[in-house]
Amino acid sequence: PGSRPRYFVHAATVGFNVRFAELATKSSIRRRYGRFTYAVAASRALREHEPFECELRYGDTVDRVTLAQLSIINAPVFGGALDLRVPGTRIDDRQLVVIALEQRSLWRLLLGIALTTAGRRHASGVHMLRLANLAVHVERPMDVALDGEITATLPADFDVAADALRVITPVDPDL
Repeated sequence: PGSRPRYFVHAATVGFNVRFAELATKSSIRRRYGRFTYAVAASRALREHEPFECELRYGDTVDRVTLAQLSIINAPVFGGALDLRVPGTRIDDRQLVVIALEQRSLWRLLLGIALTTAGRRHASGVHMLRLANLAVHVERPMDVALDGEITATLPADFDVAADALRVITPVDPDL
């Protein structure tokens, strides 16, 4: 609020994934670990991350939660190589998928993510919402990764920017 809008195509993330992005893009880590960079970055990010308290405001609802990760996704898939899918979503549905991961053990979070991607809206510390907009309030500014690049901060408002991206495709579907 009060600053120029920033756009993302796929996902805005706060929490664990921001630390992962910091580590995975650090040239010294990439040189040292090569093809194992992502595994090392994920391991370190899991060990080093700290949960954060925030308010999620949507419609007439205000949820106060302590999270390890917050993802605002503008696509039916997420999780990179994990290729996780959000049931019932389409790339053109003009809805944001909000996935809020509470601070839990890794195994409970993995179970919750599996149940959520199988269609449950809330499972074992994982909350999934489909919204046109979301306001996120935090007491202290926090970095936000937009499509993997740390370029924004919380607090922030997230809205669908309808028709903001023009996609050009070939006329011949065989091209």
